[in-house]
Amino acid sequence: MAKATNSPLSQKELAYLGEDLHVEGTVRCTNRMVINGSVEGSVQGKAEVTVGRQGVVQGSIDCSQAVISGKVLGNLTVRNRLEISGGGRVKGEINVQPGQMIIREGAVLEGRCVALPPQSAAPQAKLALPESSSSAS
Repeated sequence: MAKATNSPLSQKELAYLGEDLHVEGTVRCTNRMVINGSVEGSVQGKAEVTVGRQGVVQGSIDCSQAVISGKVLGNLTVRNRLEISGGGRVKGEINVQPGQMIIREGAVLEGRCVALPPQSAAPQAKLALPESSSSAS
């Protein structure tokens, strides 16, 4: 059996919740997660969380990036980019960085959007300006 070496993601880098699976409680994932089943509870992802066309999340999602093609009934907190695809439905509060939300034609959004405070990649150093010691001559 040949091993695919050109695959962009290995199986260890992707968590997949299939259409026939139902999870109750908190789901946590460090790597990318795809949800095509149903989750009743919260989803916490350090990377991208994708809710597929068949996916349903009844609870909150907190992640770095999200693509919603299924249904989310709860609050979303996305620190980077959020995309709600044409068939996606979100009912709840969305917390996202300004300018980082894409809502495709056909998507349904019921709720409100709140802009998160801007993130800085690295703290900027304050410039120390010399005190002006102007002496009248």
